[in-house]
Amino acid sequence: MSLELRWFFEGPLPDKVEEWLHKKEFEKETLRTDTYLLFPSSELGVKIREGKLEIKYLVTAEEFHSEDSRISGRTEMWRKSSLPLKDPSTNHLQVIKGPQITVEKERYRRLYGINPSTKIVIPSNKKVAQGIIVEVTKLTIDGIQWWTIALDALGENQKECLQLGVKSVLNDYQGPKPKKEKSYSYPKWLSIIHDEKRVRDLESL
Repeated sequence: MSLELRWFFEGPLPDKVEEWLHKKEFEKETLRTDTYLLFPSSELGVKIREGKLEIKYLVTAEEFHSEDSRISGRTEMWRKSSLPLKDPSTNHLQVIKGPQITVEKERYRRLYGINPSTKIVIPSNKKVAQGIIVEVTKLTIDGIQWWTIALDALGENQKECLQLGVKSVLNDYQGPKPKKEKSYSYPKWLSIIHDEKRVRDLESL
């Protein structure tokens, strides 16, 4: 299971956040496309990614506030599983009736290790037993731009890892304020996008 803290913002990635990514030496990953199957519930996520069918469901959720109350959000514990597809070139969701959304993602990531005794957060280029992954991803759906920033806790004491990660890594972050109104999961964000699209479609009639 993974404990996540995530925020979404509409529009292109701000220049100040781009500069912060370079300063922190985030690693840019290969551009990819994920296809999501939408559900009425935002507690379940199903998608096709890189030749795998991935499923995740929400286990617990609670409010988050940084020690200085500058940052707020919603932490969510997710359980995930994946299944390799026999033919990765085929969109296996096509046989399922229901709304789907394809998202283009340009992701930047940085791994940080946390020393259990000193509570010091340091960048790492190799696997860590305890720490966080900080992610910033540019998102595009039908030409519409969004972006997201997230922290994913690793190992034990995950709640403490998120608090230490926010305090250490986001201390010099100058982008839009991460607040609870912007904090939700991918499934919730996709439902917002889908509802907005339906409104636009109705207005165009």
